[in-house]
Amino acid sequence: VGQPVLIPGTMGTESYVAVGTTKAMDETWGSTCHGAGRVMSRTQALKANKGQELSKKLEKLSNYDFVLLDCPPAYNILSQNAMFFCDEAYIPVSTDVLGFNAVAKTKKVIEDFNYMFDNELTVTKIIPTMHDRRNKINKTILTELQNEYYEVVTDPININSKLREAPKAKKSIFAYAKYSRGAKDYKALVENIIYS
Repeated sequence: VGQPVLIPGTMGTESYVAVGTTKAMDETWGSTCHGAGRVMSRTQALKANKGQELSKKLEKLSNYDFVLLDCPPAYNILSQNAMFFCDEAYIPVSTDVLGFNAVAKTKKVIEDFNYMFDNELTVTKIIPTMHDRRNKINKTILTELQNEYYEVVTDPININSKLREAPKAKKSIFAYAKYSRGAKDYKALVENIIYS
């Protein structure tokens, strides 16, 4: 109560400063407006920037056969920059219903991005992860992934306690437990990527 808040106008118009009242606090639970001070939409900002800053920086790399960019599962400026830079996309997916649904959405985002920016990013690997061979739904989803995306699905990365422990030890799975099932699965994935 009594806290100044900024109320934005539409893009390019004035914003207002207001002071909250007790009644406003009761009715709005102290929430504030989103987007205060923005002069252009996210889409306009992306078009103005073209999301190519990362490409400009990374194109100077040399003497590398592969450059892997690990992006969060969100359509944000980092992933947009990565999509401009990369030729191929690998989509890790948990072998559950939510993971399966996310693959189609991710592919659609990439297709829309390619169309909007005349880009040629290709999904070349779908990597089933956190796969539990004992779990019926995991087995069902893996089969559905293999049927739906048969040309790009890799062998699964099976659930393994060593994969969960390695980050805590600040080590790769190969340094932490190189003979574990998880290390063997990731070694097979690396070989698949390099030799395919």
